[in-house]
Amino acid sequence: MRSVVPVIVALSSTALFVSAGAVAQETTPVPSASSVPPVAAPSPVPVASATPIGSPPPSPSAPGPSEAGAGDAKVQAPWVTAGGPGTWSAQYVEARAAMLAGRFIECRSVAEALVAQSGTATERALATELAHVCGTLAVKDYTFVRRQDLGDSTVAQRATGIRTTDELVLLYSNAVVWGIGTGGWIAVLAEPREPAGIVLPMLGIGGLAATLVWVADRGKGLPYGVPQSMVSGLYLGFYEGLAWTLWNQARSRRVDLWEASTIATIIWGTATAGAIAGAVIGGSGTTPGRAAFVESTGLWSGVLGGLFAAALYGKDDRSDGRDDAALLTGALALNAGAIGGALLARTVSPTIARVRFLDLGGIAGGLVAGGLYWASLGRRDDANVVAVTGLTGLGIAAGLTTAWFLTTDLPRDEPTSKPVAASFAPTVMPVHGGATLGIAGVL
Repeated sequence: MRSVVPVIVALSSTALFVSAGAVAQETTPVPSASSVPPVAAPSPVPVASATPIGSPPPSPSAPGPSEAGAGDAKVQAPWVTAGGPGTWSAQYVEARAAMLAGRFIECRSVAEALVAQSGTATERALATELAHVCGTLAVKDYTFVRRQDLGDSTVAQRATGIRTTDELVLLYSNAVVWGIGTGGWIAVLAEPREPAGIVLPMLGIGGLAATLVWVADRGKGLPYGVPQSMVSGLYLGFYEGLAWTLWNQARSRRVDLWEASTIATIIWGTATAGAIAGAVIGGSGTTPGRAAFVESTGLWSGVLGGLFAAALYGKDDRSDGRDDAALLTGALALNAGAIGGALLARTVSPTIARVRFLDLGGIAGGLVAGGLYWASLGRRDDANVVAVTGLTGLGIAAGLTTAWFLTTDLPRDEPTSKPVAASFAPTVMPVHGGATLGIAGVL
C-alpha cells in the first residue's frame, strides 16, 4: 500500500508556499539528503495571512493532517507526519501554531530545538527554515493584525482609493467654515439692519455646504486625497486674497483704500476658486499628504518672505515702505512656494503626519526664537523691527529644517485614485434666427 507524504516547504519573500512530493512505502521512509532541494533564506517580510498562501488541500488518500489552533482558526499542516505528544512532528506543529499566533520568540525557540532533534535532512530543513523566519520576524518586531482592525487611515484602507474618514471630517468642517464665510460675505454686500440678516445666511449656507459634501460623498465615496486637496486649495486661495488685500491697503493712500465689500469679495472669491481648483487637481490623483504639503510650502514661503523682507529693509520708519515691501514679498513668495511645493510633492510624497510635523516645527521654531528675543528685552520699547522679524524668520526656518530631517524615515504616501477623464468638444446649437456656439464636455 502506498501513501503520499508531502515533504517540501519553500518560504518566499512574500508568502509561504507549500508543495507536495515524495512517494512512501507502507512504512514511513527516510528520504535521503539528495532528495531535499536547498532551502533559500527568506527575505524578512512578515506574512499577513492567517494561513499559508497556496497550501494544497490534503489528498483523500493521505493520512489525516495535524491541526494547530491559531486564534479561532484551525491551521492544517499536511506535510508533517502525524505523531503523538512529544514527537518531532507534534513539536513542529506547536512551533508553527506559535508563529501563526504571532508568538515569534516562542516559535524560534521550539524550532531551534527541533533542528538538533531532526532525524532526517527534510526535518532539519523544515526546522531550520521555521527558526529563521520566526527569528527574523521577532528581531524586526513585526506582528499580525487584521485589516479591519487597522482603521481607515492605514495602507490597507488607502489601497481602495477611497477617502479616509479623517479626510471626510476635515472636508465637512471646512465646508461649514466656507458656508459661514459666504454668509458673512453676503451680509457685507447687503448691509442688513437686523442681526437675522447676518446670522441666518451664515447658518443656512453652512448647512447647505455640509449637505453638498454629503451628496458628493454618497455611493462609493470621494476619491482618496480629494477632500484634503479641496481644503488645501480653499486655504491657499484665502491666503492669496488676504496677502494681496493687505499689500494694497498698506501701499494705498486713505482715499484709495478698498471698501469692505471689495475686500470681502476678493477674499471670498480667491478662497472659493482655490477650493474648486483643489477638487479638480485632486481628482487627477493625489494624496492628503501631497495636498497639505503644497498648502504648507505656500504658507511658510509667504511668511518667511515677508519676515526676511522686513528685516532686510534699509530704514526703520514704518512709513518708509517697510510694510509695503514685506507684504508684497510675502504675496509673491506665497505663489512661488505653492508652485514649488506642487512640483516637489510628487518626489517627496509625504504622509499627512509628516506635513503636520513640519508645520509644528515651523510654529515651534518661530515661537522659541521670537519669544527668547522678547524675553531678553528690558522694556517693550527696546524692541527692534529688524531683530524681531529676522530672528523669528530664522527660528521658523530652523524649525522647518529640523522637522524635515527628523521625519525622513516616515513612510511615503502614494496616490491610489485614477485620473479623472475629461473630454471637451465644440458644439453648435440652432436658435431662432441663427446659431449659438459653445463647448460641451465631461469632467
